Amino acid sequence: MATRLQGTNLDDRVRYPWHEWSDGSVWVLTRGEDFDIIPESLQKLAYRWARRHGMRVRTDLSEFNVVRLQFVREGK
Repeated sequence: MATRLQGTNLDDRVRYPWHEWSDGSVWVLTRGEDFDIIPESLQKLAYRWARRHGMRVRTDLSEFNVVRLQFVREGK
């Protein structure tokens, strides 16, 4: 039987704060502080999240264990 969870928002269960990170700012994320997976995996998650929310994301993995990202609304 299905059960309804009271007062729960599925966005609260997301591992990373994508809504915050997708505010258009450039974010510098450090492995071990901001995320706990390999940078390439976080990059893939960012691309997937952007696509699902009608956005594009620019990423940079040029520094060891650091991901720079910026989400941009489509058409901008």
